[in-house]
Amino acid sequence: MSVSDKELERVVLPFIDEYQHFYDSDEELREEVDCSSVSNFLRYSYKDAYHFLGENESVYTQIFAHLGLLPEEKNPYYQMMKRIEAEYGLDRDIVEVGGGMIPVLGMEIAKRQLEIGKGSITIYDPKAFIKTANGAKIINGYFTEATSPALKEGDLLIGRKPCDATIGMIKAANKRNVEFYISLCDCDHTPTEYRLTHGGLRGCIWHDYVKDVATSTLPKDMDLKVEEEQSVMNDMYHVTVIKTKKMR
Repeated sequence: MSVSDKELERVVLPFIDEYQHFYDSDEELREEVDCSSVSNFLRYSYKDAYHFLGENESVYTQIFAHLGLLPEEKNPYYQMMKRIEAEYGLDRDIVEVGGGMIPVLGMEIAKRQLEIGKGSITIYDPKAFIKTANGAKIINGYFTEATSPALKEGDLLIGRKPCDATIGMIKAANKRNVEFYISLCDCDHTPTEYRLTHGGLRGCIWHDYVKDVATSTLPKDMDLKVEEEQSVMNDMYHVTVIKTKKMR
């Protein structure tokens, strides 16, 4: 159920004021919203964004979810946490890559792990400005080959639209025989050489490239699946998920 504009203002504006420096210092975010001051843009547009969430996530989605303003059925991070729990369980060590400025997915997982009394989560994102929550370990940095050796068999590697970190995640997970669950972005990070040999310059073949990399590096005892999941924010929108599961 939506909250009133008065309650929205009471909760959202102090948060924007507290963290305005982080938003205004992000050049990529300024380009995305096409303005010189992201914090001013957020103050001006947050009500419209709340009442018309749209078909995909935006800078607001993490804010609203973090502040408890989205009902569970419309909260994409909560719903992804529930899917991961149902398929893999959360009573294990989990690594999330690309958690975002506010790593809501990882925070939801950490909250659930506290409830069940098992598991841990480590979150990587160089832009994260929330330093800790619900016991989650939040690393303000990149997930790289230098950090990925910390992955061990039995862990779970996850990502929600980790963009160009996707390929590194898949290779690291497959190299260490670690299960992964990644919700793919709709950007196009396809290498030029792959594009030229797999369909030319037309269309986005990023998801094809991701699947090919995953398949070519897949351990023998892993099962790979690529599935379409319906967006909880819009019934007409679907999200592509690539995931592995150990064969029992």
